[in-house]
Amino acid sequence: MNKQNKKKIIECYRKLFQKYEAMLLLSNNGLIASDFNKIRIETKRSCVNNKLLVIKNSLAKIAIQDTKFSKLASLFKGPSFIVYTNDLVSSIKMLVGLSDQTGFSITAAHWHEDRVLKNDDIIALSKLPSKEEINVRIIRLLQSIPRKLATLMNRPGTNIVQCIGMFSRESR
Repeated sequence: MNKQNKKKIIECYRKLFQKYEAMLLLSNNGLIASDFNKIRIETKRSCVNNKLLVIKNSLAKIAIQDTKFSKLASLFKGPSFIVYTNDLVSSIKMLVGLSDQTGFSITAAHWHEDRVLKNDDIIALSKLPSKEEINVRIIRLLQSIPRKLATLMNRPGTNIVQCIGMFSRESR
């Protein structure tokens, strides 16, 4: 690869580093082509804005300098690929599920300026409920409030009637 091509690749990497909010660094050591294609298809399907890119580590290390992802530079080792995303949690959930099936590993994730997520953090994030699941839970809670309120409002009257009924039975 000549110097001109390397400069173009570095510039392309830099643009991607600037465009996306989060980045996942993955190791594809021993990954077969069919599994990699499955990951690529699932990445595109899960979120329109996701982008998967096989990288050249030496060029990625140069491109990542002075970007918000610069803390990941030391982790570019061995056969790697990157998933760029603006929806980190959904991407992590999808990739953790695929990693169990295919055998690749998520090396690290970077989110915002100072946050590098390691394997334990990534697995914990993958177990969180999705945005849709949280919305459904909130709606269910909000729907149950009027019912519970009506029950509480009727409770004192019910208690009084029960007390009167109990006293009337005892007085007979």
